[in-house]
Amino acid sequence: MARKSAKRLRKPFDFSVMDTLPIPPEREPYEETKDYALEMQKNRRNTLIEKVERGLLTPEQAEEQALEQRIGPLASRLGDLTTLTGDMMFWTLEMVAAWTDTTRTDEERIKAVHRHYRPSYVSKYIWTKTNRYYSPVTGRTYWGWNEEKPADAIQCHGLHELADTYFDDGYVDFDGEHARFPRLETFLPQLRIYLLHGQIIATGEVASSLLYQRCTIKPDDWECATFEFDGDNGPCLRINDKIIYRKLLFRASEILTLYPTQATTLRYQCRIYRWKSDIEFKEDYKTTIVKHLKTIYPRGIPDWRPKKIRYLMLMDALGLKLAFRWWTPPGAKDAAKKAEAFRTAIDRILDGAIERAPTVFNDIG
Repeated sequence: MARKSAKRLRKPFDFSVMDTLPIPPEREPYEETKDYALEMQKNRRNTLIEKVERGLLTPEQAEEQALEQRIGPLASRLGDLTTLTGDMMFWTLEMVAAWTDTTRTDEERIKAVHRHYRPSYVSKYIWTKTNRYYSPVTGRTYWGWNEEKPADAIQCHGLHELADTYFDDGYVDFDGEHARFPRLETFLPQLRIYLLHGQIIATGEVASSLLYQRCTIKPDDWECATFEFDGDNGPCLRINDKIIYRKLLFRASEILTLYPTQATTLRYQCRIYRWKSDIEFKEDYKTTIVKHLKTIYPRGIPDWRPKKIRYLMLMDALGLKLAFRWWTPPGAKDAAKKAEAFRTAIDRILDGAIERAPTVFNDIG
């Protein structure tokens, strides 16, 4: 009897009430998302870096903890700095100064050349000393070199991004120490003789050209040429009281011949994507770009690493005249869009111009 009464009291569920119920907030599986994991990894890295900056950890301790937490290394891996690479076909004045420094050993000279070669240092981070000190006794951080601090205070470090080097400025070396270039008069007289006799070929961008066309500097120009340094354009060449060339480059193979090492042989390494035997484009501008790049890199396009270096080097090689459609002034709103357009365009051009697999070379061409 009780079962029948229960059956009679049963009513169909009114689903319309579902519309009046509050909707619970959507829950995302944060713990399972890749973005969350990357964000947590970034936070842990930043925490370790901050502890080093405050003096609570040494760089070595922070690196050890980063490896234990599988978020390291914190400082960049600098790669092989013991050999010259075959893509170093053109050297800046800073690289020439490093190589001609007779106070260094061969190994030190090679490493110094790498420090001023963009593919070797761009986007690399190293530990360097700061002007902060930490006292384990007081638990305080002391700012400035001259601020009074306890005798037990230790110098703090920070993670420093390596930047472009300019001859008239100091720079931070791979070891985190501040360094300066040798004095110009210590190597320029002999270098000028080689340039005057055409034994070393140098090029520069014509300063008066709006499109910055790169030209070979005539040997006779070096007789009265003087250097002027510009933080934006690097060393500039003044001839007869007028700046004619900027962003100077010197041919590496000739420098290595005229300034030999103490060792009998030099080791090189380079992977190059060679030019295809048959290159055809419907668009004239693509043909012009490839023809220009072949004059600069006759053997092919170097396999620069990381890949973003490739675009920086190719943009520099093309110059504003050929890369004008992708060029933007510093800080422009569409800079990122133009950069992406250049990467897409140059990849498509090179896809039809270079071999898919790189070839290994053991010299500087």
